[in-house]
Amino acid sequence: MKFGVFMNLAKWERFKFFILLILIFTSVIQVGILWSFKKYGAPHYFFSEFFNKKNIAAQRDLIEFKENLFLPSRVIVSKDIYSNNWLVDKEDEDFPKLYADMKLYLADILTKGEIKYDRVIPLKEDTTLKFMAEPSITFEFSTNINSRMLPWLLDFSGVNIVNKEISSIKKVIIIPNLLNEKDSCTIEIIDEASKKVFEYNRGFKDRTGMGKDWYRRMMDDLGTHSPDSSYSLLTGKISGINSNSGITIPKDMLFLVPQMGEFSLFRNYTCASPGEFIVKDENTSLSDKQKKLAEKILGNDAESFLSSVDLNGTATMATFKNVGNTYKVHSNGLLEYHYLQAEENDNKGKLEDAFEKITEFIGSKLHLIVKPKNDDKNNEFSDIEIYLSSFEEKNDKYKFTFDYRLNNVPVFFNFAINDKGKRILNSAIEIEATGKRVLNCYWIIKEFTPIGDKTYNLVFTDVMDNLSKTRPDIKSIKNIYSCYEVRSEEGTKVLEPLWLIEPDKEKSLPVKVESFTEKMNPK
Repeated sequence: MKFGVFMNLAKWERFKFFILLILIFTSVIQVGILWSFKKYGAPHYFFSEFFNKKNIAAQRDLIEFKENLFLPSRVIVSKDIYSNNWLVDKEDEDFPKLYADMKLYLADILTKGEIKYDRVIPLKEDTTLKFMAEPSITFEFSTNINSRMLPWLLDFSGVNIVNKEISSIKKVIIIPNLLNEKDSCTIEIIDEASKKVFEYNRGFKDRTGMGKDWYRRMMDDLGTHSPDSSYSLLTGKISGINSNSGITIPKDMLFLVPQMGEFSLFRNYTCASPGEFIVKDENTSLSDKQKKLAEKILGNDAESFLSSVDLNGTATMATFKNVGNTYKVHSNGLLEYHYLQAEENDNKGKLEDAFEKITEFIGSKLHLIVKPKNDDKNNEFSDIEIYLSSFEEKNDKYKFTFDYRLNNVPVFFNFAINDKGKRILNSAIEIEATGKRVLNCYWIIKEFTPIGDKTYNLVFTDVMDNLSKTRPDIKSIKNIYSCYEVRSEEGTKVLEPLWLIEPDKEKSLPVKVESFTEKMNPK
């Protein structure tokens, strides 16, 4: 009798243990889903991260994406700013060396409390040119990098920034002092937010081998082996423009023209929405197109969303919705995301956490614009570089914009959308988040295919003369540079380079005057 009772108890304990294992297993799955939900607002199946081989490649792409967000828009090596300059692009063998050296100096300045600036000077219109008048390397970023985001620039998201004087970084200039006997280099940090320049004199990094001799040899090599690729500053032309037109241009606007002439080669592209975004197709059923689109946008989450399609002539919009999230995919290439549940208005969280959520959200969907390395069709499409273009801190959230570069030329968007009324998107990605999750995102997804190179005239005096007559509201221009423009029309378009003109809003009327484009003349 006792033996039978013992056996029954043993079976009962095994049964309870089995039930407990099931409960633990299901709890882990639920926690995983909720954890993913908190990451950026759209849950995905937790264990797919362990069993999906593509996830390993996706993680590598995400790391590379984060590292590249803060790459400088231009690296200018100047031997004499008025005549001998070279643009060092990312494919140049010297670029990673120069970039790594700059980050080493920045890391010391920003993270070591004992390092103090040698002097602070006000940032004036001609300040940058004075620094670049002697041999130097200028790293120019697309936006002022807020001090709280500097850890990402240094590739150390958890690093402690102890330097409290520098509020942002727009440019870093390394002056290796080739014209004197000083065995040190001068680091100039341009803080456009505070209108100050912070100067540091630092010893060369001996362990990198990049001392005074290395910098001198690098500049000599550029002059010897790349004479056709040198640039000169357009200072004379700018002075002429300022005197002949009613529109003023900053004297230190770093507009470089080829030394061999005032022409440059640009690549032309076709621009179209991904084929999956166009769900209205006579050769494929609507349900099949919806399914393929859902898998492309949502991946393993596709089955957890309800889908619908709005057909309006040639334009279409597919909607994918679950309890907390909505995605809208437009046939003109616009991808919308909205978090549907109410947020706590007084708790936007930390900037660092919000930025992490945003980069994870974008990084999880890089496959929409970046072709896989092993894709047979990879060579048909241009490599798109994504960079951080602006940051804004609001009362209840953070707002970021990101943009594209094609072959080192920025893409400007003049893209009409319906967002509680019509408005224009000027960036590839406009995204808002708190420290907990992504709230809203507008992302313009396009495929850019190179179709050939063409030569264009870089002198814009005729453009300025015309503007002085047609745009009396513009009194001053902050910047002018080449770009490609993408609009919201359906279908395939050909992109040629244009002039992007940024008015100085403080000196123009009305102050809300926005950036616009003008035609660039071919040779």
